[in-house]
Amino acid sequence: MTLSQTTAVKKTLHFREKLKLEGDVNREEATMRLKQSEIKSLQNEAETLQQMIKQLDVQKGEARKRLDDLGSQVFYSLIINKVAVS
Repeated sequence: MTLSQTTAVKKTLHFREKLKLEGDVNREEATMRLKQSEIKSLQNEAETLQQMIKQLDVQKGEARKRLDDLGSQVFYSLIINKVAVS
């Protein structure tokens, strides 16, 4: 094998290795983009769930207040009825 043939073989091997490495890098970059997209989606879902929790807490407070008001009305109604019957 001549020097020029050896050089050509080395260049070919170098080129193939370079293509393989570039392909590996492209696959890793694609994987990273996919994972970043999944992370963003999960962050959005977490934010949505946080908002739902806040809204449910507000509704829970309002329901508790209504129950307390109804309990007071029933209590006073019973007292008034007892006084009226006596």
